Amino acid sequence: MLFMLVWKSLIDRSSSTFPTWKVNLHRHVPMAVGGGVLTTSNYEARKYGVRSAMPGYIAKKLCPQLIILPADFTKYTAKGTSA
Repeated sequence: MLFMLVWKSLIDRSSSTFPTWKVNLHRHVPMAVGGGVLTTSNYEARKYGVRSAMPGYIAKKLCPQLIILPADFTKYTAKGTSA
């Protein structure tokens, strides 16, 4: 769920008319959220052994093409309380 909130916030940040075909393209790209320690990852990254609470440098060794997105907890909290 956290990954979807992060992904939604990136879509909101880039454009209000974000094409849905771009979302489908990124479905097969290994992605994770975090900085020094990952908070979550998508299923594609998990195929390579990337997990939550894993240091980012280890995740990059397991999956060199991994895209690590920065966490924005203030935005997640605001989104969670507005629902």
